[in-house]
Order: sequence, then structure tokens, then C-alpha cells
Amino acid sequence: MVSTSVAPEQRNAALAYAMLWAQTPDGFHELARSIPSPKAMAPDWSPPAAMRTKLDLHAALLDGVGQAAALERCDFELEREKGVSTPLPHMSFMHMTFRMLLADARRLSLEGEPDAAAARLTTMLGMARHLSMDLTHVSSRVAGEATQVACEHGAALLKSHDVSDEAKGELRAALDRFDPDDPFNARAATVATVEYSIANSALDLRDREFERIGNTGFIGIESIETPVPVTMPEQQAWIDTEMNRCRAWARDVIAAMGTTDNPDAELRAISQRARTGEYGPLAKSGLAYSLTPVWKAESEARASMQDLAQILGN
Repeated sequence: MVSTSVAPEQRNAALAYAMLWAQTPDGFHELARSIPSPKAMAPDWSPPAAMRTKLDLHAALLDGVGQAAALERCDFELEREKGVSTPLPHMSFMHMTFRMLLADARRLSLEGEPDAAAARLTTMLGMARHLSMDLTHVSSRVAGEATQVACEHGAALLKSHDVSDEAKGELRAALDRFDPDDPFNARAATVATVEYSIANSALDLRDREFERIGNTGFIGIESIETPVPVTMPEQQAWIDTEMNRCRAWARDVIAAMGTTDNPDAELRAISQRARTGEYGPLAKSGLAYSLTPVWKAESEARASMQDLAQILGN
């Protein structure tokens, strides 16, 4: 249960999730792994009888997750000082919990409890919003994918069952809590990736780059040149210059996400420019990954959210 000793607006959902995951019933991991991934679970999927029994045994856990997902704030206190190697230890539990919630929504729907099924989908939406608060592109992508699936199953549930106005209102409220301009914090994650991940790795990336060009503290990389010592201010100036080039990458990414022409093509071009070094060596080392999956997850989730909102509005 979520603690009542702290004001609701001050509670951190991450702590509530961690406490729940630390007390999972026996068989939680095995059950979660036996459930199809949300993307592979069709809205008419039917869990086997044995799985339904096991899901019912985890109902209290999922109810607790629902309380945590309703909280406003979520901060998993990522070790951002580790830069581009920042771990996401909660991600596997988020994946497993998404699977359990979606499978249990199907169980409840098939057992004639559409309101309870809708509540599980509402929980998924709340968890997805919380996950996006990590401000990493991985978390933004997973949050978008989970939201898309929850909305698709929600739409199917509303079309096939008589869901109460109260349950519909909770789904509507969960949708409304997403920021319409940056629902999964992909843009905020773009800035955070530069200002945290790259900035906290800049010294290591700088040393790697200096080693690559044969410079271990001296200017003069050809054998016939006389080495000239590089002072620390000059090294810091190099970092400052390269960080500004990474910020240009972030501005270009955010601008591409806001274009109405062909965002996917723009993002692919930006990733290619990062790989070829156009944004500098820091970006080449830490920002050359594909952003297409992040954008795809957001755009598909937005469409599913709009579909569900229209059904809820009828």
C-alpha cells in the first residue's frame, strides 16, 4: 500500500513501485515472462486457464501498482553521474509489470469485469507517464509503446463491453495527464541526454578522442612536430566547444520532432550526420544512435490516444 504519512503531491511513485517489486509473490518473474509482450498481445487475446489463476493471485500487487501509478511525481534517482552508461535498473520490472497489467485486463474483461479491466489499463497509462520522467530516449520509447497498447486495448474494451462512466472518467483523466506537446518527454530527454549523459561523460570522451588522434596531453601529433603542452584551460575549452556542438544536435532533433513534413526522414538524417562527425566527436561517440524508434513510438501512441479519446467522448 502507498504510505499515507506524506502529502500526496510530495510522494514519489518510484519508492512505491520499488516497495511493491520487493514484495512480489512467488512466481512473479516466471509468470511475467510467460505472458506475450504487449506489442504482440492482440486485443482479443485470451490467457490460458492456468495463467488466469496465477494472475488472480497477483491481484493485490497490481492494485498496489494502480495506487502508485495515480501519484503525480516519479523519480527513480538515476545515477546520471555515470553519463552515457547510466543504468536503468527499474526497466525490467516496468516491462514485467506492463505485461501483467495487460494480461490481467484481458482476464478481467473475459470474466465480465470491464470496469476492473479498464482500471488495469488506466494503471498502464499512469506507469507509462511515470517512466517517461526518466528523461532518457529508451524510457520515452517504452512509455510510448506501452501507452499505444493500453489505448488500443482500451478502445476494444469500450466497444465490446458496457464500461461505467466512472471507469471511463479515470481513463480520460489518465490521458489528460500527458503533456500534449511532449507526451513521453522525448524532447526533454533530448536535452537531458546532452546536459547529463554527454556532459558527465565529456572528460572520458575527450580523453578517448585525444588518444585517437595520438594526443596524450600535447599538441603535435606528427612525429616530425615538436610537442607543445596542452594546458587544462585549453582542454576545458575543447569540451565547451564540443558541448555546444552537441547542443546543436539537440536543437535539430527537437526541431525535427516538431516538423509536419517528414520527421522520420529528418531524424534519420540527423543520426547520420552524428555518425559522420558533423556534430563533433562527443556527439559521434554518444549521440549517433537511431531516434526513429523513439519517434515511431510517440507518433503511433498519439494516434491510439486520439482514437481512445474520441470513443470516450461519445
